[in-house]
Amino acid sequence: MNLEKVTKIDQIKKGDTLIISGAGLVNHSAKAEIVKVSEDGTEIIFDKKENVYINLGMYLKGNSWVKELVILK
Repeated sequence: MNLEKVTKIDQIKKGDTLIISGAGLVNHSAKAEIVKVSEDGTEIIFDKKENVYINLGMYLKGNSWVKELVILK
């Protein structure tokens, strides 16, 4: 098992397992269900039913609710 810190906009692929910390989540494990590019950046949707997603551009700039994001390899 290897943890890869997310540092690039195109690093996450559909089906990747993510470990997310921030806004009440601590080391939360989630599958990247949908990876899509929108007008305001790349969005990683990991709970489609609840519409929970990460705006990857905001995360990389330090402006996201996500404080730590890694890919489980």
